[in-house]
Amino acid sequence: MTVIIDSNIIFSALLNKNSRIVKQLFKPGFEYTSVNYVIYEIFNHKERLLSYSKLKDEEQKEHFELIFAHIRLVPQSDISFRSYYLAHRLIAETDMDDIAFVALAFELNAPLWTNDLPVRKAIEKYNGIRLFKPFEE
Repeated sequence: MTVIIDSNIIFSALLNKNSRIVKQLFKPGFEYTSVNYVIYEIFNHKERLLSYSKLKDEEQKEHFELIFAHIRLVPQSDISFRSYYLAHRLIAETDMDDIAFVALAFELNAPLWTNDLPVRKAIEKYNGIRLFKPFEE
C-alpha cells in the first residue's frame, strides 16, 4: 500500500528514533512516498533537528539514512497540474506549505499521513483523498 508522508511526520521520525512513527515506517506492506523537496526542508532546519533530537551529528546522519531508506521521493515535476489544482482548491486557505503533499496524494490516489490538524480537517470534508491513520483504532 502506497502512503504519502508529509514533512511533519518525517520530522517527527527524525527527532525520535524510538518513536511509534519510526516503528510504523519499518512495518512491511507499505511504500511511504513523499515529495523530493522535503530534503530541502530538513536541511533548512538541520540545526534545530539536531538540538531537539539530542543525537550527535553522526548518529543523526545514520538515522536520516535509515529513515530515507524507507521513503520513496517523487520529484515535484512528476505531479500533474490537475493534482496541484485540486490540492490548491482543497487546502489553499489552510496550509500552502502542504499543497505538494496533497497533490501527490491526488496524483497517486493514495492516503496522506499528516499530523497537521487543519489539513486533516480539510481532507476529512472531502471525499477525494483518504487519510492514513495508523494509530487510531
